[in-house]
Amino acid sequence: SVLTNGSTRAKTAAALAAGQLGTSGVALLPSLASAAKDPDPSVRQTCAIALGYIADREILPSLIKGIKDKHDGARFASINTLGILKDGRAVKPLADELKNPDSRMRSASAYALGLIEDRSAVPMLVVALKVSLSTSDLRDNTVAINVVKALGTIREPSVLPAIKPLLVHKEAGVRIVSAHTLFRLSDGSGVIVAREFLSDPDGGRRRMAVEVVGEYGNEKDLSRVKALLSDSETGVKRLAEQAVSKLAQRVPKKAPPPAKAKPSPSAPSKKPAPR
Repeated sequence: SVLTNGSTRAKTAAALAAGQLGTSGVALLPSLASAAKDPDPSVRQTCAIALGYIADREILPSLIKGIKDKHDGARFASINTLGILKDGRAVKPLADELKNPDSRMRSASAYALGLIEDRSAVPMLVVALKVSLSTSDLRDNTVAINVVKALGTIREPSVLPAIKPLLVHKEAGVRIVSAHTLFRLSDGSGVIVAREFLSDPDGGRRRMAVEVVGEYGNEKDLSRVKALLSDSETGVKRLAEQAVSKLAQRVPKKAPPPAKAKPSPSAPSKKPAPR
């Protein structure tokens, strides 16, 4: 097999080709699992990516081992593929990486845990959120943002008390992601924050903002949301259309003017009776 006996370039190309087969590449799993241990890190990385496209959970142990790979690319590819596979067996190994000194590993692991959507990860994610916002060496707003996003994807209502205080965080990214996560948890307390980001330069923030405002805003937001119908980003425009439809239903209907009373016909005068 080229995957196990070819040159580095040939192995990488073969792994990519196997991944492009998608679920039809299941027959190549043994060769890919073997190639995932290749001495060359680029081969290991490409194999981990290909395994995500094939999406067969039998190779989970190989990917879990990949979390500890010495090469950054292979590590991150393994973590991302574990998230794609949505297998609960990966929760513990990924949650352990939330304590990794490398903030990139913590962010990637939080993202993958969000993809898996397993509620057993919530307590570890909440701890990781507190640590990433603390004054310790592990303080990192990017990690906090990815953890909050993961909690929003998992949709566990018990995290509301941990998220709401972040609406006043000094970091803009933390505030808008928290508002959007609250929206995903059916809580509208972030709508005031979301309004601040309707005209934000970042398209991702505008998308989150218009989605929150569309769900929890009022008729006063309609003009600002309508302005996004001509946004440069397709995703923003699509969400703006949905938001306009929702907000328009909240515009109070004007009561029709009262009907003018018709004058009552005068009673016919009675003629005096003849004498």
